[in-house]
Amino acid sequence: MAAEFAKLYRSHVGAVTAFFARRTVEPQVVADLTSDTFVQVITSFGSYDPAKGAARAWVFGIAGRVYARYCDTYRQDQEKVRRLANRRTLDSGEMAELAERIDAERAGRELIEQLATLSALDREVVELVDIIGLRPAEAARAPSRPATRKTPSLPR
Repeated sequence: MAAEFAKLYRSHVGAVTAFFARRTVEPQVVADLTSDTFVQVITSFGSYDPAKGAARAWVFGIAGRVYARYCDTYRQDQEKVRRLANRRTLDSGEMAELAERIDAERAGRELIEQLATLSALDREVVELVDIIGLRPAEAARAPSRPATRKTPSLPR
């Protein structure tokens, strides 16, 4: 199988590289996409059936999917950049206020981490009454969350 893959690679790597070079001007992107394509080719090589079509068509089908995935990811990344560019920068006063708030909530973060040891129902009661500040009667009427919910670990 290794010899068959090597032959397939040698006969198609130039065409696959050209396929990506026609679609992007970034040499590193061309190299990455070509590499990703042949990683996919080698991992699915055992499922290739020559009776279903030529190896070239199969390889380029994989290359097309690799490029489509790259385009989707690139588009999502560009959207994130646009959203970040539209964010208002906090001034030093706002930064200081938020830093104070974060410090003031340190005990609350520690409490949330310790809640993970409680049952889901007990954790929900503590969150609703002690953290959110509902009265016990209000907490009793609050819609129950799924019992499988875990308290997420907090990033540091």
